[in-house]
Amino acid sequence: MFRELAGALAAAHRAGIIHRDIKPENVFLENPERRALLMDFGIAKTDDDVDAGKLTGTGMIVGTPHYMSPEQAAGERHIDHRSDIYSLGVVAYQLFSGKTPGQPDIGARYG
Repeated sequence: MFRELAGALAAAHRAGIIHRDIKPENVFLENPERRALLMDFGIAKTDDDVDAGKLTGTGMIVGTPHYMSPEQAAGERHIDHRSDIYSLGVVAYQLFSGKTPGQPDIGARYG
């Protein structure tokens, strides 16, 4: 599944597109093969938009906080494809651990 998602992300990045909202809700499994599809490019930007400073206004942050790279969460105007790769890593972490980085471990609370 992650090979397919990484391939989709690589294709978007080769086309100069930064997704900016990689999260489980934007991953769909197509039947019957259960092929992973990366969806919802609603807040995506192109490299040209980033280079021209055409992202969001100063201080505005778009995306889903638990999955954002630190630079995206800080509202930096010049994020690049590496921010998407970070977010995909958070999705993988959640798949294997059941939580996003920094979330408390449910088992630790209920013992």
